[in-house]
This record gives sequence, structure tokens and C-alpha cells, in this order.
Amino acid sequence: TRTSVSLTATGGGTYLWSNGATTATTTVTTPNTYSVTVTGTNGCSSIASTTVTQNITPPSATASNNGPLTCTRTSVTLTATGGGTYLWSNGATTATTTVTTPNTYSVTVTGTNGCTATASTTVTENITPPNAAASNNGPLTCTRTSVTLTATGGGTYAWSNGANTSTTTVTTVGTYSVTVTGSNGCTDVASTVVTEDI
Repeated sequence: TRTSVSLTATGGGTYLWSNGATTATTTVTTPNTYSVTVTGTNGCSSIASTTVTQNITPPSATASNNGPLTCTRTSVTLTATGGGTYLWSNGATTATTTVTTPNTYSVTVTGTNGCTATASTTVTENITPPNAAASNNGPLTCTRTSVTLTATGGGTYAWSNGANTSTTTVTTVGTYSVTVTGSNGCTDVASTVVTEDI
């Protein structure tokens, strides 16, 4: 952000800078060693010099997130590093910010020297429900007094009879439903009807 530097000489009389300036102060825009000849009212002169350095190294910007978004993780934290100040594409001005929609988010990191660097991170979304299915090996008969209900679809299972395994045994007719929860927290429901032939 500082693209020019003021050089200042003291000592009185007249001044002659190596860049041609003849005032006590002069402005330069390039790094270099600048000298000034100061001539006193008695005609004697002295030379002094100053070195202008340059720091235009951009910050080392990085951006990451703890996604993906799922049925149970409805917000994701974006994190930037690199020091200085931060400006996210969603308007946030902190190193971390929370988002709730899938997208590619960029951050501009400004270092203490005013130089900038940009990084981005992509938030994905996994809200695909499991493919739940339920079946049974009925019907109940005079010799088959219990029936096994079987669910598929992965993840965890919650049957309407309270069981939480992929298979459960029942002894009465009825419609039994199962809620299947995938690893992404999304759910799907399936049901099976147990009949009776006695």
C-alpha cells in the first residue's frame, strides 16, 4: 500500500539529492540508496545517504472448510490463514466464517505490508438419502409363529417395534416400518406388511 517514500535531509543551506531533487525532502518510488549533498551558507558541503528497501512479499494465503454439508451438518466453517486482514467472498472479514450453502468461497488475505493473496475452498453437499427397503419371511402360520423383518440401506436402523438392528423378529400381524439413517445423517423410510394364514 506504500508505493512511495519521502526522503528527508537536514543540515541547513542547500540540498542536492542523487535523484536530482534540490529540496530538503523528496519522494521516490523505487528501492535504492539515495545520497544528498548538503551545502552550508559558508560554502562547505557534506554528504549523507539513506537506503530505501522494498517489501512486496504477498502473504501465504490458504483456505479450507470442515464440510461437506449433510442432513445433520447444516453449516460449515471456512478457515483462512496467512496473517494480516481477511475479506471473504461472502463479506466476512474474519479468519473464520460460517456458511450454509454449497459453493466455492474465496478469501483475499492482506499482509501487514499491504500486499494481497487470494485462496479459495469449495464446500460440497452430501444429502442423498439411503435407499431403504424392508421385507419379511411371512406369513405367520400355525407352524411359523414368528417372522423376521429385514431392512437394507446401510447406516443405522430404527424399527417401529423399537428394534435398532437390520433384522428383528415379530409374532403379530401388522405393518412394520423402518427408518434407515445413512452415514450422512439423511433418512429414508420403508415398510413391510406381516400377514397371517391360520
